[in-house]
Amino acid sequence: KPQKIYVAALNNFENNVVFFNSIWHQLGGKIFGKFIEENQKISLENLHYFFTYNSKSLGETIKPINKFSNNVMTRLLYLSLPLKNSNNNTFSLEKSNKTIKEILAKHNISFDNAIFDNGAGLSRKTKFSLYSLNALLIHA
Repeated sequence: KPQKIYVAALNNFENNVVFFNSIWHQLGGKIFGKFIEENQKISLENLHYFFTYNSKSLGETIKPINKFSNNVMTRLLYLSLPLKNSNNNTFSLEKSNKTIKEILAKHNISFDNAIFDNGAGLSRKTKFSLYSLNALLIHA
């Protein structure tokens, strides 16, 4: 019985371009321009958005997270906090902790000795003073 050997003729980038083009055309879309590899140096002035999406407000997003005590979504929200003011798209608890403390300091709320462990509410290590919590609630 003959054996079949499958060989990828395209690299990952080229394969993704062919795949995306195929699906985009099947859905009735047309592509004008070229695809750019992630590590390719580009000038942002020459780029044009082909799609924008207006998401729900932060309040509308947080409401179901709180309602259903969704710890996974809470953690993802916590990890995404530093992304708004950064060009670096890496997630870390350290960056999130720093961002929380910067936001609180900006509003003159002292959480200097606070420990925010994981952002999901499941940590026994998270600590802050009643004074800090009171200041936060008064500000809110």
